[in-house]
Amino acid sequence: MSMKPNQPSPVSPRQLPASGRGFTLIELLVVIAIIAILAAMLLPALSKAKDRAKRIQCVSQLRQCALGATMYASDSNDMFPIWIHPVTLQINVMSGTWYSRYVWSGTPNTKVPINGNSGEFNNLGHLFPAKYVGDGKVLWCPSYKPDALLGIGQYSDPQFMSSDAGGQVRSGYMFNPWVVNPLMGGNAGNLRLMQKTRDIRDRRILIMDYLGSGTTPDQLAHYRDQGWNLAFNDGSVSFAKSPQAMKLAAQLVDYDNVGLTNILTMLETAAR
Repeated sequence: MSMKPNQPSPVSPRQLPASGRGFTLIELLVVIAIIAILAAMLLPALSKAKDRAKRIQCVSQLRQCALGATMYASDSNDMFPIWIHPVTLQINVMSGTWYSRYVWSGTPNTKVPINGNSGEFNNLGHLFPAKYVGDGKVLWCPSYKPDALLGIGQYSDPQFMSSDAGGQVRSGYMFNPWVVNPLMGGNAGNLRLMQKTRDIRDRRILIMDYLGSGTTPDQLAHYRDQGWNLAFNDGSVSFAKSPQAMKLAAQLVDYDNVGLTNILTMLETAAR
């Protein structure tokens, strides 16, 4: 059959310009592969940036707590926030490293009263009812996942700043962990070194990321960065990277104030 003079001839799909047809399966797979490769290259960098942002937020929180502790002391006859043992009622006898992060003791699974009995508060917890810190959330490092053992989610049931099943609220930070003479052991050697601001003789760690017995990587806020954020008694805050201290932290055992003192000394040196 002859074609009419003005009738266009049929065009094969292969003859269409690229803009006039869709992707072939091979082209689509190539694009997907390129996107996957780019994502794999970018994700580690994004993860590091996110970790760094949380670490910076942690620095800000430590600075707030250090300033709050100093303000508290100026209004409390020069006395830093204290620790009261729930059984012996001894003041500032730090027989265990974990005691330095207790902030409240009371009824289990209970919302901490903002104007409650001050005797129930401990360590950095004293800053909460007196409003020396703007928000109780600064007592937990943002680098922990909310459901982590040291995360803020552990103390958000039934509401934020609630005690756990044992009636305790524990911060994600250690407060004023130095003791007078760790070699003596017992109650005599475990008295806090800096109970008052006038006890300060040189630059020492006042607040830091948690470090306790049997510490596992998930309990170390900045394990991937191999270090700790530290707030000092002069108000400065810095990050101390020390893989050696990380190794020692994994070997720390209950009531080992000698081991703790060695790690603190190592971190102070790394932070200079």
